[in-house]
Amino acid sequence: PTAGESRAFIADAAPEKRDLLIERVLKRPEFVDYWSYKWSDLLLVTKRKLKPAAMWSYYRWIRDRVASNTPWDVFARELVTAQGSTLENGAANFFVIHQDPRELSETVAMTFLGISTNCAKCHNHPMEKWTNDDYFGFANLVARVKFKNGASDGDQIVFADDKGDLVQPLTGRPQPPRPLGGKAIPLDSSEDRRAVLAQWLTSPENPYFPRAIVNRVWANYLGVGLVEAVDDVRETNPASNEQLFTAAAKWLVDHRYDLRAFMREILQSETYQRSSVALPENKDDTRFYSRYYPRRLMAEVLHDAI
Repeated sequence: PTAGESRAFIADAAPEKRDLLIERVLKRPEFVDYWSYKWSDLLLVTKRKLKPAAMWSYYRWIRDRVASNTPWDVFARELVTAQGSTLENGAANFFVIHQDPRELSETVAMTFLGISTNCAKCHNHPMEKWTNDDYFGFANLVARVKFKNGASDGDQIVFADDKGDLVQPLTGRPQPPRPLGGKAIPLDSSEDRRAVLAQWLTSPENPYFPRAIVNRVWANYLGVGLVEAVDDVRETNPASNEQLFTAAAKWLVDHRYDLRAFMREILQSETYQRSSVALPENKDDTRFYSRYYPRRLMAEVLHDAI
């Protein structure tokens, strides 16, 4: 069912039937179809940069995790540390799509942190605290990902080398690899830097990780993110309801990044179940969820519905 259909069914049902309807929505095969598409779009699953066999391997990896309700922190760790054959481990295609460590680091930051770092590639970020040093330190975490051809068409072997660094143009030397605001790794360390990235990314002490995914899921169901746009989470772009945003992120961490459980909480809320019929008092509201905001169906959802 589409978001609009499921909302209408739930909101119009008798209270004792609402929970049953919500469970039916979450268990529908279309639920897996929908979120597999959503995460495939976010993670740039495309045949423009991947051979067909590799593209389908990547998609199946995502779909399997949606179907099994893999916790989001596990999903992220598996993706950013993926290695081996791109046909056997679909997640490894994430690196094939981004063979430039700068592009790769930007996608990691935007996908899992909701942070845009590309402005710091040439100079210090004008609207955030990230500097040019931060940018190249973060990008250097993924500078040692290497590739070699596999045995069949579309197959590449992804592995982490123990040498190779990204040179920062402004200084002419590499920055010590480090997470955004985190502790640096010695340049001569031979460990897989992606493991450090994954550990920092999903750490309970990382405030950006849970907030980013909470905002994406919230925006999907309510039409407008708590922070808008969803890829622009920064101090100078505050949430419409910071208390709700903080509480939702803490809830997700406390529930071990169970996205389906978080979606259930949203569907059961009065906020989601409100009428889309505007009142004189809230007809101009587009940000604070005093009513449900009608919206067009996504093209893919409309196609499937037809």
